[in-house]
Amino acid sequence: MIPSGDTMRIRLRHLLLLLFLTGNTHGAEESFTVKIDRPPHKGDRRNFELVFAEVTTIRTQLQGSEPKSDEIASGARLAGSYEAVNVDSDGYSLENRITVAKFTRTATDGTENDVLPAGTTIVARVGAGKKPVTEFKVDGVKPQGEVLKILGDLLTISPPQDSKQFAQMLTGTQPEKLRHVGDSWPIDALAAAKLFKRAYAGSGNPRDITGEVKLVGVETTNQQRCLHLQANVRATNLVTPRPTTQSLAFKAAQSDTLYEGWFPAKEDEPQQRSSYSISASMTGEGEHDGQKARSDVSLRREVRIRLLPDDRTVDPKPTQSKRE
Repeated sequence: MIPSGDTMRIRLRHLLLLLFLTGNTHGAEESFTVKIDRPPHKGDRRNFELVFAEVTTIRTQLQGSEPKSDEIASGARLAGSYEAVNVDSDGYSLENRITVAKFTRTATDGTENDVLPAGTTIVARVGAGKKPVTEFKVDGVKPQGEVLKILGDLLTISPPQDSKQFAQMLTGTQPEKLRHVGDSWPIDALAAAKLFKRAYAGSGNPRDITGEVKLVGVETTNQQRCLHLQANVRATNLVTPRPTTQSLAFKAAQSDTLYEGWFPAKEDEPQQRSSYSISASMTGEGEHDGQKARSDVSLRREVRIRLLPDDRTVDPKPTQSKRE
């Protein structure tokens, strides 16, 4: 069996909620100190909406035959409220409680079906071990099957160490340097390499991680003055799956990710919107049913997260940012 694009999935949704910026004014031209590492406080409660879409394409060609392609599409939308129930000594989330307002999945034909009804309580807790898997309970019971898979896609919580290194990666090697709109700086490749090796599928070599962060502009979102941050990160030589039963050895795996976030200039306010899109690919060669074969697997995933005003948990029309 040819493996799906799930083997290339890099779990980044949970980390986006930990991006924050602090704004300061210096002289005639406004400058800012980029402060990404700002965990929530215990008891923090926010209304939010999270939307994701994913397409996996598998192209297989046997020797002497025309190539065949299969495409798998999926999506989901979760709106509701969350509370930071338990945090570590530095404030990083160890357990969150989510109350569902609307939770649906999108079928291949585009129709939406309920995953869990309104009022359902979901508890997500950081798991144990070197590469922990988030533990879930739905109304006090461990979920199974499709519900567990969708929750794993959307609500995974990173261990505190991963969150800290993610922030370090994007802050760069000069975290105290004042930045102006339009400024760019390289990611911290050493922190990125450690993070990708431990939490994702990285080689551990800083030369295999490159990227740049940019302060795009100052915009108004949810009636708050926000800094718009954008980062592009490329990871090469990703660890690939073991050979399949058809002896297909995968190699040449890489991913390209675009992160974006809108963060209030006031340091005590949480980010208002964030998103990321990832494109990952890998190639496998070997034998399939006694014939030489090649398989190309590509994955594209897009995720959008935004906070909603306290009096609204479901809003079908996303708020547009206004640039100054």
